[in-house]
Amino acid sequence: MPPGVKELAEKNRPQTEDTKRKQAAEQADADAMARRVALARDGNVALAAGNLDEAALHFRTFVKEAPQEAMPRLCLGRCLYDLGQYIQARVEFQRALALTENGPAHQRDHATLFLGLCFLRLGKYWKAYDLWQAWHPQGVSGLAQALDETLPGIKEMADTQSGPEIATENAGEDAGLPLAASIETAIAKTPWAHLPPMIPTLPPVQQA
Repeated sequence: MPPGVKELAEKNRPQTEDTKRKQAAEQADADAMARRVALARDGNVALAAGNLDEAALHFRTFVKEAPQEAMPRLCLGRCLYDLGQYIQARVEFQRALALTENGPAHQRDHATLFLGLCFLRLGKYWKAYDLWQAWHPQGVSGLAQALDETLPGIKEMADTQSGPEIATENAGEDAGLPLAASIETAIAKTPWAHLPPMIPTLPPVQQA
């Protein structure tokens, strides 16, 4: 058989159904990755420019694309928190914390920190205390000390809290705000002041 004829014959051989399914799955994975890369890029750019509403839109779309990824939920949660939307932010941090149970420590710590802040902002002092009192962030200068100094005040407010907990957006002036502000001041002096740019992970390969 002349050179190249066999290769040409293989190329022109009708594709089997298995081959078609495999190629379709590979194309679907490539398309999903392209969408995630674009969403992460646009979200990072908007976040860096201080456009929180736009950044939240991109990260929320990313969450819909990849609901089992913690990082887009952390990014969305930070946008919502900085926008004062503490109820929605709490939901994202709770879900991110569940997703990072066996994941990277820095993501789990970030979710724990900001979930506690959401509890404080919403007047849920016992939940903030229970979450933080057994948590010890490692390698973050100043933050652990700020938490240690704040926990007694949180417990005191939890012990004396009366009436229904605050459960509305933009809770307004509240006893928990100074404590939340002190933690936020400590955060501003650490690498946790800003999330690193989000890098999307490759979607799992679909089985043919």
